[in-house]
Amino acid sequence: MQILSSTKKAITLWLITDADLVVAKAVSDQVMAVMDHKLVGLVAGSVHKLAVLVALLDHNSVNITCTIAPSYMDHINTVFICTYRDLNNFNLIVTTNKSFETCQPTMKYLNPAGYFQLAFYSFGIILCCVNLLQVVDSKNMYSRFIRDLQDLERFETRIVKNLTQSLLSSKALPIKSELRRLVELYVRDFYQSCGFIQVKDVYDNEQTRISLNPICSYRLIRRVRDLLPVVISHKSFFRVLRPLWTRIVSFFWKGDWPHSEDVETVVEKILRLQQVYDFNVEQFASGWISTVQTNCTLNSVHCYEIGSIALKSGKYAAAIEWLELGKKKVLVDRKTSLAFVEFSLWNAIDVHNTEFDEDIKLDLDPVFFDREISHEVGDSKSAGKLRNLQCETYKGVNQYHDKLNYLGLCAGENFQSEAERSRLFCWYEFKAHPSLIIGPRKIEFLNRSPDIIRVYALIHDKEIQEVVSDSLPGMFESGVNLSDFDLSENRVKGQRALTTSYRTSVNSWYGQRMDSIWSRRIEQVTGLTLIGNGASENLQVASYSFGGHYIPHMDQVGHDYLPPEKHRVATFMFYFNDVEQGGKTAFTSLGVAATPIKGSAVFWYNVFKDGGADWNTMHGACPVQLGEKWAANKWIKSGPQFLNRKCSLKTHERFQIPVNNVYLPATQAQGNKIEG
Repeated sequence: MQILSSTKKAITLWLITDADLVVAKAVSDQVMAVMDHKLVGLVAGSVHKLAVLVALLDHNSVNITCTIAPSYMDHINTVFICTYRDLNNFNLIVTTNKSFETCQPTMKYLNPAGYFQLAFYSFGIILCCVNLLQVVDSKNMYSRFIRDLQDLERFETRIVKNLTQSLLSSKALPIKSELRRLVELYVRDFYQSCGFIQVKDVYDNEQTRISLNPICSYRLIRRVRDLLPVVISHKSFFRVLRPLWTRIVSFFWKGDWPHSEDVETVVEKILRLQQVYDFNVEQFASGWISTVQTNCTLNSVHCYEIGSIALKSGKYAAAIEWLELGKKKVLVDRKTSLAFVEFSLWNAIDVHNTEFDEDIKLDLDPVFFDREISHEVGDSKSAGKLRNLQCETYKGVNQYHDKLNYLGLCAGENFQSEAERSRLFCWYEFKAHPSLIIGPRKIEFLNRSPDIIRVYALIHDKEIQEVVSDSLPGMFESGVNLSDFDLSENRVKGQRALTTSYRTSVNSWYGQRMDSIWSRRIEQVTGLTLIGNGASENLQVASYSFGGHYIPHMDQVGHDYLPPEKHRVATFMFYFNDVEQGGKTAFTSLGVAATPIKGSAVFWYNVFKDGGADWNTMHGACPVQLGEKWAANKWIKSGPQFLNRKCSLKTHERFQIPVNNVYLPATQAQGNKIEG
């Protein structure tokens, strides 16, 4: 670290960057004296941020020249200027030099007036509050983790309460002042999408429902990213509302600002909801989430942005629908350029028609209309969705259309035959373990061959709260086993795109007290061994916010490279809460979906008795439409089960789940099930 040389008329700042730390220090003899020999500022961040926190003395004007590496230029998006007093003259000049790998701002004082004096710690220029256009290591996962989004929601609610009180005082925010206009714009956007109709309702509730609603959440993240920085960076905000400014900067300094990636991820989630549940975009933009009416709506700017991201990600039919709606809305609200919307719509139609192929349309990705679209107004309204045509043609037939079955099952369909459904029933299990004699478990068959059961009321509220509370600090973005997927089918490249396309959740591995207690209960119900070295994996706790999903996959991962004793012979999936809309677990080859029921769990075997993977247990998590979803998986290993569940010499013979120690006659496999 370099200490800065200084004179009475000049201070040179050296910004030192490395992989984990960005540090900026401003020191002068005079400042050191005022600060009792304490350094003025220490700013820590990631390599993707630039940060400068400086203390300046009284002055009439200041020029700042920052020479940086060219690679940083695209990262400078916003500059926050926080000043104790207005400047007569202020200039910020940014240039590039290929030989520079660190930023070297030089500050020169002109026309010094009087003696040096520290004002508040300063005039501060914060280039680290400056958002990057692409930041991949954000401290908070606003677009993925419901708890981070709820923290942002609660904090913004407190901000708006303060701003609303300030608006009521013409002294704090004078009528017709620029700052008042900016504050009104921000507050108006909040009240239009906070989930409450009356202003007084916001004051009576610390927690709104913004984070549970995809429309409200999109507007929240977009508002905080785009509007709030403009408000607090106004030259009068710090002077007029200094305590509020301090709270805002402190909150985001610790937790990071929402980024463009957060906005794009939220839009991708909305587009996924549209793809899976096939909602009407006009009704959705008017606040309808499935059958629930909300007061969060979308204007022409939002529709234009969603349509543009849809086109970028290759969802052509959705792009046309959103841009057509944006064109319709802009004629009324005039919040964006009609020419931009029309140009984007024209381009989207052209791209759709170029990529569409009538001869092979049943084999295309379900992102098109079922025919080419002309540029005539309203032509797309009379066209059908290729998604719907493919679902009607292929649903419930075989495993090769798991993704289409996934769409139908998530939307509420059931593909089981009448004969299959007639063999499903509930019972009280009291013979699987002696403890069940006085406390039998209620169990239900969801499918026969392979057997899938639901166990009701297996875990309780206090236990769930303990597991969630202990898991929160270790939550991280869920990944995918790339060997399980055909990457050529993914339209968007890169690891982030893979996790966004295949899985959008956060999870944590839990191995504390409740893991052992729940493992004992699983042993009682299933007769399997979970306690002991290598008998099972730690509990994986997963959180899904709106749009959170996991496409159809197998739990039996690593079958080709892991030793047999480490294979996941069975899965026990707990549900921690009821989901308002969506969030089912869809078994795509079996034609049935399990609805999340708080305290219940679903159990099935992933393999045949000969150790081969049972592809009929392919399953996926449906996107959450409204609310949130918490679940946990307990994967049971095959090694310790060799005495409880012996192998078989018969090919593709399945494990059965007994009913009070009675094994029912095996059912004949149906047409949509794959025996191998």
